[in-house]
Amino acid sequence: MATQPSSQLSTTDQTTSMARLVWAVDQNIAVFNSTNSGKNKQLHEGIKLNIPDYDYFGGKFTASILENNPYADEHGKIEVGIYLNANPITYLICDIEVLKIDSAKVLSECDEFWNRPETRDDALRYAVFGLSHNLAKNIVVCANIAKPGSLRTLKGYLYYHGQKFELSSFNSNVYRGSQIEENKSIRLFRDLPFAEVWKWYAGLQGVFVGRPSSEVEVAVCNFISLFDENNDLSGARDLIWSFAGLESLLAESESGIVSQLRQKLIAIFGNQVDIKDFDKNIKDMYQVRSNIIQGKTRDIPTLQGHFLQHKKEYTRQNQNDAADLAMYILTSLLQYCCQNGLNNIKFKTVTI
Repeated sequence: MATQPSSQLSTTDQTTSMARLVWAVDQNIAVFNSTNSGKNKQLHEGIKLNIPDYDYFGGKFTASILENNPYADEHGKIEVGIYLNANPITYLICDIEVLKIDSAKVLSECDEFWNRPETRDDALRYAVFGLSHNLAKNIVVCANIAKPGSLRTLKGYLYYHGQKFELSSFNSNVYRGSQIEENKSIRLFRDLPFAEVWKWYAGLQGVFVGRPSSEVEVAVCNFISLFDENNDLSGARDLIWSFAGLESLLAESESGIVSQLRQKLIAIFGNQVDIKDFDKNIKDMYQVRSNIIQGKTRDIPTLQGHFLQHKKEYTRQNQNDAADLAMYILTSLLQYCCQNGLNNIKFKTVTI
């Protein structure tokens, strides 16, 4: 018997339903298809959700970038408010075909509130909302590995079973890495095809199911944490998450972390940097990170909206500079892993 589309949620494994996510985005479209310059780009046709450990769902989705929102009349316009960037606003459209919702599995992990008869359907709707939302966020993350700063969301919604869920924006400072290349003797960023990055990223099964099992998967999870729904982006936060990603990739022990990072980063990127300057930058970055961890920061907000600067090494600008460098290096390392199809980075000592 063929599976028929259903507008009702069911506890059977044969339910098929559709969700549509529409996000206003600020983007550099070239990342998705470097060979075409059309306004309507297909990111990847029919990407399948075939991850064995994804307990609740099967299915597939398509994603496109469009110049206009084709669902504005049907579901309402997206008002993005004050928008200061010069880039045009376009729209990320994700159509998600959700198959085989394991309702029993979803409800078994919900608390008592969601297991009441009157709330069970809502629990399943929110589970699909979470799936669709995370898929779209993964597209944004992949785009920013492919070409950092290429895709940032502004505001949007998810439409599913007659209900509309509002989506806030994902903001990240990852794009500021390009400014490092303008000001320092470093050239690490690559320009990778989105499809290539997605293929590598989709193979990181631990990332999708929230159970990272390799150094690269842990680093990617830390990278995802840089894409926050909070508009008040923090240099200290960015530095902590980025450094955690660097440690997961490069530190094999808890002692001599800065030495391990310096040696291994130079082994990977030595021909792309001024080694002396790069070595100093890593030391300085680590020191700022240590100042934050040890509670030595002195950024005190005042009623005027400024910050008291007691010592140069503890200022907010110093934190932001270190965070930008850490994000830049972590993004470049993930690009390196993608190009080489790596799930781990291994090193060996060679006597010369």
